[in-house]
Amino acid sequence: MLVIYSALIFVILIVILSALRTRLVFELSGTSLLLFDTPRPGIILYSVLVLPGTVIHELSHWLVAEILQVRTGEIVILPELTGGDGEERLGSVQTERTDPLRGFLIGIAPFLTGLLILVTLGRLFSIGWFIVLVRMRITPSSTIYDLSSTILTSLNLILGVTAAANLVMIGGSYGTRRLVESLTKKRIMQKKGRSL
Repeated sequence: MLVIYSALIFVILIVILSALRTRLVFELSGTSLLLFDTPRPGIILYSVLVLPGTVIHELSHWLVAEILQVRTGEIVILPELTGGDGEERLGSVQTERTDPLRGFLIGIAPFLTGLLILVTLGRLFSIGWFIVLVRMRITPSSTIYDLSSTILTSLNLILGVTAAANLVMIGGSYGTRRLVESLTKKRIMQKKGRSL
C-alpha cells in the first residue's frame, strides 16, 4: 500500500512542479519585461538557475546518440527565444534522423538519467552524506516492493524539497515584480496559453 501512496504523491509532485515552473518563468520574465522592455533577461536568469539540469539533459541525449552511433551536431545549453511568442528553449542537441528505436532511446535518456540522479540525491538527502555507500547498496534479499518503495520515497523527498525551493523563488520573484509594478505604474497580466 505504501508504494501506491508514494506513486500517487510522485505524480502529484510532478504536476505541482510543472505548474511552479510555469509560474516562476512568468514572474522572472514579467519583472524583466517591466524593467528592460524584454523578457530575455528573466529567461536568462531562469536558465542559470536550471543550468545544471539543462547540461545533464542535453549531455544525456548526446551520450546515448554517440553510444548508438547516431551522428550529433551542435549542442546548445543557453536559452533561445523561438518564434514571436516568446517561448523559451533552454537547450538542444542536433542529431541525424534515425530509426524509431534509437530515436526513442535518445529521447528518453534524460528522463532515465534524471530519475537516477533524483533517486541518488533523495537518498543522500535522507540518510546523510557519510553513510551513503553503506545505505545505498541493494542486498539480494531486497524485494521489488522494497526497492520500489525506497526509490519512490527518495524521489518524493527530493521533489518535495525542489517544490519548496521553487515556492520560495516564486514568492521572492512575485514580491519583486509587484514592487516594480508599483514603481513603474505598469502591470503584467498572464494571458491564457501565454506567459506574458
